[in-house]
Amino acid sequence: THLAASAGILVAMPSKSLEMQVLKRGRQTKRMVDLSENATVQDILMKLEALSGVPSKHLFVAELRNVQKVRLFSGEAPIGNFEIGGLDTVKDLPEVIHVEHYVQLSVHQALELLNDLQEVYQKAHIQKKLAELQKSFIDEERDVRHYGLRVEEIVESDRQPILEKFGFKTVLEMYNAFVGADADERVVAKQKDVFALLGHNFEWHPKSSKNP
Repeated sequence: THLAASAGILVAMPSKSLEMQVLKRGRQTKRMVDLSENATVQDILMKLEALSGVPSKHLFVAELRNVQKVRLFSGEAPIGNFEIGGLDTVKDLPEVIHVEHYVQLSVHQALELLNDLQEVYQKAHIQKKLAELQKSFIDEERDVRHYGLRVEEIVESDRQPILEKFGFKTVLEMYNAFVGADADERVVAKQKDVFALLGHNFEWHPKSSKNP
């Protein structure tokens, strides 16, 4: 479909069917939602944005868990029937809504994720380890092509909660999800700031083209 072509990488998997209604008191019109395997709240909100015209950033999913209604993160998936906040009604939506798993970030989501990464990478213990790593590459004249792998070893455990928050299984999946959003100059500028925190601009290296 057109949506599949414009919304990212489609993962076609078996589905489960859940009931959805708006987050209001009293009896509400319900719609059936067919969720593909691995589909997340983010996928649901993107689909509802396409169907209703309401921006996904104004929508959220709430679900009853342990006798308490909670708002789900974008990377989570509803376990059972759920409610939508931000919509007045679902009467104008299809009787059955099919939600596939797409891996793509909106500009808003990309900036939120990059802010989260920036906060993690600025931590003192990470910056200390990166400085030690950079010094070892300079002192031992090590091949800088191996630098990125060593950086991953330093940051992966601290970064993991962010991947889980946004529903990513791997770092590669996270990077691929920026396609489209990275056309926005705000995202590009923030990416440069984040990469600089990790030393990926190599300004720390004496043989860098930026250090004549």
